[in-house]
Amino acid sequence: MKAQYVNYDAVALAQETDFIHWVRRGDHDADWSEWLEEHPEAKPEVEKARDLVLAMEFDTQEPTQAQVDKLWSTIDRATRDEAKVVPLWQRRRMSILAAVVATLLILAGWWALPEPPEIRLVTTTADQDIYELPDGSTVTLNAQSSISYEPQEWLRARHVELNGEGFFDVKKGTPFIVKTPYGTVRVLGTSFNVEARKGRFAAACYTGSVYVSAGSRSQMLAPGERIVAMGNVLNTDTFDKDKEAAWRAGMHYFEATNLQMVFEELERQFEVKVKLPKELADREYTGFFESGDLNAALEAICWPMGLAFELNDGKVIISDNS
Repeated sequence: MKAQYVNYDAVALAQETDFIHWVRRGDHDADWSEWLEEHPEAKPEVEKARDLVLAMEFDTQEPTQAQVDKLWSTIDRATRDEAKVVPLWQRRRMSILAAVVATLLILAGWWALPEPPEIRLVTTTADQDIYELPDGSTVTLNAQSSISYEPQEWLRARHVELNGEGFFDVKKGTPFIVKTPYGTVRVLGTSFNVEARKGRFAAACYTGSVYVSAGSRSQMLAPGERIVAMGNVLNTDTFDKDKEAAWRAGMHYFEATNLQMVFEELERQFEVKVKLPKELADREYTGFFESGDLNAALEAICWPMGLAFELNDGKVIISDNS
């Protein structure tokens, strides 16, 4: 009996040959009964998986090429549907069509079919979206961000690659690993924010614990702790949970942050290009701006810094007004 079955949900179990043969033919009944006694917490998912298997009728004859092509076309459409954006007002919506079709294929014994491709989820300028991952975990991506993962490997290894910024709410289970060009975050089940842009790597723990690796250093973070790495400089401190990932609600907070980075964030949230004189780029800004109103956002940044701005045809020119 595979030890990892205890972490499987109903859809995953319904795709396991051993489980299917037990439900439909009674194979290894004693072993499964003993396993259920040892893991009573798994019974709800086992019952759901049993119902899924029993609800299906399958033709195990060798499929024609046309049938194979049609089924994979269905899987491709279903996979795109399941990996697409989950709107804020429909966060709990999910499709099981791909899982059902996959179960059909496995029960029919069609092992030689190709694996599904890597899935990549992307947000554009002035956009942020919530995506649901195969295990029910979610990620909210900030503007100009992306993640990618391999659905075929998900049950064995929950690995995603992130470029940009994302807030993850992870279901408990096997290790969940977020890889970025500048560092790696490893958790079991928690919520955390990760940013990886232009040499900057930051991770902030909201619940549970987060194991972070950046360069040659590694550290465990508790709730309310974060790590920020820029080049060879790595700092650990605490943060305000109401501000650190407030971008999800359209609020963007900065503390002693150089203006270059502040205006880069503004460019991501609004479809504009900012021209900032080099002599102003390293001046530090503490404050915030809000998504939605470009003029108000520019006023929030420029007024306390003694700066002026000119907005014309999607371009913003910043000048020193002091």
